[in-house]
Amino acid sequence: MKIHLHIDRIVVGGLPFAAADAARFRGALERELAALFAQPAPRANWRAMNVAHADAAPVRLTRNPGADSMGREVARSIGGAIPK
Repeated sequence: MKIHLHIDRIVVGGLPFAAADAARFRGALERELAALFAQPAPRANWRAMNVAHADAAPVRLTRNPGADSMGREVARSIGGAIPK
């Protein structure tokens, strides 16, 4: 099974880290999404689908989260918003 995921835009407001950490955030987000979508259990129920819009659940973060942990948590929230 091949999965093609295209995310046009992710809007994340109020990030508590410097703009220089954006690349770390994006990298962690991409890695976590790839890991989530590579798991066989969720894929077993997927069919060809086109999700035009998905509202992810709010992300709860610890105090002073790093860009990496934020990227992972946002990815998990996105993964949970994709219909199974």
